[in-house]
Amino acid sequence: GRGRGRGRGRGRGRGRGRVAAAAEEAVEDDAEDDQGGSERDAPAEPLTLGPGFVHYSGDVYVHSSQRPGAVHFDLTFQLYGADKVHYPFRDCDPTGKYKKGVDQPLLRSKIAVKRYLEREGERENLTDEQFEEKWTAALAESKTLAEAKAKEDAAARAAIDAEFEAAYAAANPGTPDAAKSPGKLVAPGAKVPKGYTVVTVGGAPAAANAADEPPKPPTRREQVEAILERFDATIAQCCYCLYGVELCDRDKLPRRCRDEGGAANTVSSLDSVEDCAELWAYVQPYAEAVHDKPGFAAVLQAVRRAFPPGAAAPREGDPVEAYLAAMPDFREGAPEAANVSGDVRTMFDDDGVSRGAASRDEERSLARAAVTRAPPGPAPLDEGEEDGDEEDGEGETAESAEGGGAEGAALDAVAAMTDAEGAFTAIADAARAAPAAEGAEGAEGADVPKRPKKKKASDDPAVAYAGVHRTLHRFCAAVADVRENDEAFERIAHTFPLVIDLLRACFEPPMMNGEPPSMADDATLAETVRQLNGGEDSRISGRAARGASASLSPGLTAAQAAGRQFQLLKADLVHNPARFEGWLALADHVDAVKDLALNDAAKLVTVKDWNENGQHSATAHALVKKLQLALRRATCAAVACAPNELDRSQGYERQGLAAYEMVQASPPFHDGRRWKLSRDAAWRAALGLARDAFDGAARCAPTEWTYRCHGAKVARKIGEPCDELFDRLKATVDAAPGNLEAFYQMHASRIKFLVRLAEGKANGTMAQDERRRAMETIASHAFEPETLGYSGGSTKWRAMDPISRWDALWRDAAAAIKAAAKLLPAYHKASYRLAWSRLRYPGRADGRLPPDIVPDELNHHGAHHHGAHHHPGLAQNDDAVAAARIALAPLFKVDSNAHAAMKDKDACFKYNEQAPRFNIWMWEIDDYNLSVGRGVGGGKRGSYIGSSFRLHTVGVNESGRKFVAASRKATRLYLCLCFAAGDLAPLVAAPGYIGDERHKHARSMPDLRALAFALAQRGLVLAASNSEDSESVRRASELGYWMWVENAGLPWDELNRDGTMEYHLELRLGEEDPEEPSALIGESFLSKAKAADAQLAKVLASTRLEREFERMALNHVSSLAREGLGGIRCLKNMHADLARRVDDAERASRVRTRGGGVPAAPLAQLKTLAPIRAAVFASCVAATQSAVASFAPLEETPNYDGAQTTHDTNDALDARREVVDAALRLRADAERRAAELVRRQSHSQPPTNADEDEVANAMEVTGSLLVRAVAAATP
Repeated sequence: GRGRGRGRGRGRGRGRGRVAAAAEEAVEDDAEDDQGGSERDAPAEPLTLGPGFVHYSGDVYVHSSQRPGAVHFDLTFQLYGADKVHYPFRDCDPTGKYKKGVDQPLLRSKIAVKRYLEREGERENLTDEQFEEKWTAALAESKTLAEAKAKEDAAARAAIDAEFEAAYAAANPGTPDAAKSPGKLVAPGAKVPKGYTVVTVGGAPAAANAADEPPKPPTRREQVEAILERFDATIAQCCYCLYGVELCDRDKLPRRCRDEGGAANTVSSLDSVEDCAELWAYVQPYAEAVHDKPGFAAVLQAVRRAFPPGAAAPREGDPVEAYLAAMPDFREGAPEAANVSGDVRTMFDDDGVSRGAASRDEERSLARAAVTRAPPGPAPLDEGEEDGDEEDGEGETAESAEGGGAEGAALDAVAAMTDAEGAFTAIADAARAAPAAEGAEGAEGADVPKRPKKKKASDDPAVAYAGVHRTLHRFCAAVADVRENDEAFERIAHTFPLVIDLLRACFEPPMMNGEPPSMADDATLAETVRQLNGGEDSRISGRAARGASASLSPGLTAAQAAGRQFQLLKADLVHNPARFEGWLALADHVDAVKDLALNDAAKLVTVKDWNENGQHSATAHALVKKLQLALRRATCAAVACAPNELDRSQGYERQGLAAYEMVQASPPFHDGRRWKLSRDAAWRAALGLARDAFDGAARCAPTEWTYRCHGAKVARKIGEPCDELFDRLKATVDAAPGNLEAFYQMHASRIKFLVRLAEGKANGTMAQDERRRAMETIASHAFEPETLGYSGGSTKWRAMDPISRWDALWRDAAAAIKAAAKLLPAYHKASYRLAWSRLRYPGRADGRLPPDIVPDELNHHGAHHHGAHHHPGLAQNDDAVAAARIALAPLFKVDSNAHAAMKDKDACFKYNEQAPRFNIWMWEIDDYNLSVGRGVGGGKRGSYIGSSFRLHTVGVNESGRKFVAASRKATRLYLCLCFAAGDLAPLVAAPGYIGDERHKHARSMPDLRALAFALAQRGLVLAASNSEDSESVRRASELGYWMWVENAGLPWDELNRDGTMEYHLELRLGEEDPEEPSALIGESFLSKAKAADAQLAKVLASTRLEREFERMALNHVSSLAREGLGGIRCLKNMHADLARRVDDAERASRVRTRGGGVPAAPLAQLKTLAPIRAAVFASCVAATQSAVASFAPLEETPNYDGAQTTHDTNDALDARREVVDAALRLRADAERRAAELVRRQSHSQPPTNADEDEVANAMEVTGSLLVRAVAAATP
């Protein structure tokens, strides 16, 4: 699944918070207590495999036991080795999750065992289907053994009972009643239930000390609990009879009156809003436990229709909505930025990077006012009114005044209420906070008159029914709608308008059945209940409501679900303004909706459309701003009303992440090329807000590493001093040992700060003493201190000159990042940062090689290969460019022959049987995608990076937007590196891969597709002009062939125009920013680009560019005809590939458009492929004929035993077989084309004379060729 909802929607690299960790640990402790899963409980003697255990998987065996008198089976899973001796589940909690140092002797859940097996890699190389089939068979066998054992035990018990009855009858002769045993056989000293007496077999009572003691009187608490149980049973029976709501299990209801017809024909009482309010007061204490019970869903929908979220706001206006849209009053000198609506306000100011800014005080004042306002509620009643309702809180005051006797007084009050009717009314009134209902009167069977409408405390419905609003909306948001919301959020917004609908959902009321919900005091709701149950009365048809969702309408879209949830959370806060959980839930929901929309937009909407699509773009930007403001307001309120430090840290965390999002250059706002993030005053203000929030979260939760990690990243962007920055990073690493994200941030920051030191020295902005102190700080956090030689100012360190020290620090930091990339190749951050560091190394300007580059690494990867395209007069590829491309290699899959060409001079592309390949091999970073803990992909938990770091977890979950930005950045750099290094095969293959709609990168990289096309064009034209290197020209011709075939039928004018535009943009960006790929690569890229432009101008002066590539393709085909057997092998595979492409195009051309026409693209593709296909066919025939003519006849000589043998070697026989295979394929193709002509004639599509002549000639040539080839291969 997409992993939507809060976790996937927010997805900003948050680690597991302290609350989640504490909850998980509590669950694990409970599970451990239930299962007794600790090593100290294991017996001293080793357990061996006993009867009843069935092999499950690996070393896991399962045992089933059937509960007496039931059909349920209890499962027990244990580990037994090859010697059949038991050993525990290592590093595992009772739920199967990883827990270091904890062992479990057994597990009791299939899910727990599955987690353990996947983590330990003991799936036996089976697929999920095979694995499930094997598990099912093992469980079935185990259950069969358990059933047999249960039958055996039952028979044994029956035999013992019969023996006891016979012995009792023999010891008590007389009447049959006297001879009948009064009980069952029990063991000596066994515990006997109250009310039973232990007798001997002879009938005499047991000894006095064995007799049962007289029953003790119940305690006061037991009496109260018995009364409360009676209340529960009474409420459950009444709700079941009236509404069909089952508040308890079916077998615990006092009477099944609906099954008996006792309440089947009564009129529903859900005829008014007052009745719905009264019903909710009755069921609210039980709602969370029974929300999935039959009948409850329909009643809940009726109550929700009577009290929609919009009715929760008082008549004077919605205070929560006003607060979420409030802007602080900015003081003079604050930056002003015009938004879409025309206001000149901005969310942040830049007064000291927002720390201590005046608007921050105003913002906090708004939050305090929002959480301390009085909620809507009935005013105190005047004396003399007979309603008897009391203010909430008076009882609490009197209760607290008694000083410690609150619990006893409450128990006494409930115990005194022995009348069930009065107690029922008291509980209902307390639950709904409404005027008490008059008690029912009359004896059983008497008519009960309809209760008169009670006097309302206010004419405002929000005030009159405040008790309902205080609990109903919170329950619907947190319990009733969860499953349907999760399903709705899985639906991708695949168009721009759908993304806008999702963004707009929080600012418009949800539409239910095409109409907004309405509020009517006297609305008749019984019909609603019947409609929701399929047209039947809810009290009659329990099965209609069974399993129904507790939501308002089925099949909601993501926008509808988001809008409904927002309104519910907002309505709850209207009546519970000081509830911290409510503000935090609202912040999380707004954040999730925003992230869902932007993550979908990043993958499905181009950045150009997002920023330049007229009305859609303006609307989207305005809605995102409103969501960001609402999120900021909700987080401020959560911080203001947090009851403790732990909760306050969560509010600060959301606050910091909301601000930090605004300083990240990610789609759909920014693409890193045309739309770049502006680092202006608003950017610095957002950084300041994020830093302050993360620092506050770290103060409130000192042991949580994520807050410190985010604070360190923000501090690095702001430009904090070296010692302060690395103090933050050190605290992060200490708080999260084994965390890869913390480890990476430490050493990536070391490299970035070293670059800052070099720039400060070059431009004179950093003093020498400051640089020296910074270098010592960086050295104190070394990856390998012994190798570095720095340990408190050692002799080795002091003996180094400044440049040697700088290089040693660079080598150490780069070694840490390289080790992380090697351990987890899918951790793309490390691969990209390593490539960046090798290009960004300041010593390159002086001709020095980055100190982390090892010559063996370059030689192993063939960096100095002879197959690359070099041109006279150009700068040779430097080692830094080659090393950077090696660092990025794990993120991309390219053709294996390209790597072979890099390693071996003779392994060129001339015998390539397929088109070059290119694939982006990147995924979102998280523990699952990187296989951490599952023991696959090289990232097994517990692996070491260097000598000091042991991997435990990745520690970050990458959002969709960040992943798109990272994949774009890495792909762009890799394409430019390939151009600079002369490796043109990936450039030829990249446009086809990126432009394929089946791949997830198609909509997020259209500009990079055009850039790759332009770079491939220029690289091939330049390589083809290199007359001094015939091998380079030959490889350029082959790649030109594949480029022509891959883009057959596409409009080359548009491709050339778009490619040229993106290519020139790339060059211009490199001139403006040193961090752009062309500037990072340097002269290797720029000199080649200049030479390619000059050569391209010469080509365009004489012909069109597509004609040039067609000429290159035909030259390559004709050259293969002269290559002998290698050329034949390549030509026949090329011919098969072209036949497939032509067949696909012909099928597509037979599909008619809506207007009845023929699609243009397939026809253009057929027109382009026809001449190249004919050339390949002719070259293959010519090469085969030439090979047949060169074969000498096979001679035969008799052997001594009369057998025949040939004098030809095996290689000669293989050559003849290759020629025969080529002739057979050519003949088969000719026959297939002839059959196609016959089919077209039968469908009234007569072929042209040219087609008939071509097929006839092919049949004649291939027939003769096949005969000659077979004859040449026959002795």
